[in-house]
Amino acid sequence: MKKFIKLLIVIITSIFILTGCDITSTNGETKKLVTPYLEYGTNSIIWDSITNADEYLIYVDDVYLTKTNHAYFDDFELSGKTGMLYIIASGDKSRFENSDISNKINLADLANVKSSYESKFLMINDTHGAFVDNQYPGVERLASLIKQLGDEYIKIANGDILQGSYISNILCGYPMIDALNNMNFNAYVIGNHEFDWGLDKIAEYKDGNLTNGEANFPFLGANIIDKKTNEIVDFLEPYTIIEKKDVRVGIIGLIGSRLTSSILYENVKDYEFIDCVDVAKKYAKELRTTKSCDVVVVAIHDYDYETNYQLAQLENDETIDAIFCGHTHTYENEYQTRKDGVNIPVVENRDKNQTAVSVLLELNVRKDLVKYNVNFYNPANFNLDPDMTKVLKEYRKRNHLSVNDVSILLEDRSFTAAPKTIYGWESGQANPSADILLTLCDLYNITDILEAFGYDSNENFHVTPSERTIIEAYRAHPEMHEAVSVLLGCSVPRKGSVSAHNTAAKEVSHPKQHSFGTNTTAAPKPSIKRY
Repeated sequence: MKKFIKLLIVIITSIFILTGCDITSTNGETKKLVTPYLEYGTNSIIWDSITNADEYLIYVDDVYLTKTNHAYFDDFELSGKTGMLYIIASGDKSRFENSDISNKINLADLANVKSSYESKFLMINDTHGAFVDNQYPGVERLASLIKQLGDEYIKIANGDILQGSYISNILCGYPMIDALNNMNFNAYVIGNHEFDWGLDKIAEYKDGNLTNGEANFPFLGANIIDKKTNEIVDFLEPYTIIEKKDVRVGIIGLIGSRLTSSILYENVKDYEFIDCVDVAKKYAKELRTTKSCDVVVVAIHDYDYETNYQLAQLENDETIDAIFCGHTHTYENEYQTRKDGVNIPVVENRDKNQTAVSVLLELNVRKDLVKYNVNFYNPANFNLDPDMTKVLKEYRKRNHLSVNDVSILLEDRSFTAAPKTIYGWESGQANPSADILLTLCDLYNITDILEAFGYDSNENFHVTPSERTIIEAYRAHPEMHEAVSVLLGCSVPRKGSVSAHNTAAKEVSHPKQHSFGTNTTAAPKPSIKRY
């Protein structure tokens, strides 16, 4: 029996030797390892470290050059060098046989290889329908900021974008959707106020029907579950993938699990917001493994320290590189430290376009995050996009009015605007308030405001439950009928004399205090006087 065991050991050992299989010592350490994978950059050469290797031998054209104890080589002047470079991992022969040579690289090609990468983001959140430049910066200024930054930025709208202003509420968010389309936004995360009109209304912007408006970007809600199907809501996506500058980026969209309590029960009763961290963990792994993403970020409509911490602690294939927040309307520029020691940004803007945050992720040649940079911009500091101002000037001239005429007519309606101010509106230096804009449209005989400013009327009319609510509110506020009719280009019989309406206009607060979110009354057009 003993002879048989000895014979068996000899046979097994011979098989290992003949087949070239790795042999391990009694302590389990591998003596021979596979070829190191070589990566390289413009200033250094980097490769994967090898277990049990004591040093790495550098060769050029099969001639030994130098050695290093590290898995990188950056103390060698590469300029002017030519030939094929490769590396051999070496160590104590009792524990480690020399590896095979690495992949060879041509030193002449090093100048054309990137040593680092970057990924750029711009995020807005909680704009609440801030469309027209008034008390808060409108989309014209935001558009100017985006144009200045350029197309390298991945643009994220992180919830509560549509609801809040007069013009956006009346049109159930269509102006803001159109504005985001024009600014080429890449992703839109569902927030709690996207439920205000019922989620079915938001779904209309992804139904393929161009007559009721269509979003050119995906709506994200990875953890918004339809209770009837136990799946993600039909028109929502868990993530989107954007590739820019050789970096493939996955964006996971989430809403805070606790935010169901901030939504009218009737509008959220059919949905469940499941745990954010579990969902992020699932999709981050999918993005990195099956979708080949280099960078994975989370855009979550919420700001909760514990959630942010847990997201940052995900590691390996589930690692998160940045966290974009919303909902609290506060300025946040924080960080969380991952288990690998890397700090990741956690940011949030103030509401109503008061800030827009950019995040730059710097990556090494492996496309691992090494550091980041955050900048907050105030859109108010940027010039207006000229589209609106061109319309005002065109219609003023079409009605044969000078800026002096307009100044006097506005004064008749209790609005003060010097000719210089009117020139400023027409040149893009400023925008009129909501009250004055409606009044100018009346003076200029703009009967279809939407058409005049680039919005098409919807001929396929039907009333949704959320629209019925708006109609009922309209009927309950007769003082708003005329303003709404002017805004929407509707014909409503006017009551009373011009002087009576001028008196009503005088009862309105100072124009500077108004926004589209306030109840305003626009004065009717008087008889045009020539001065």
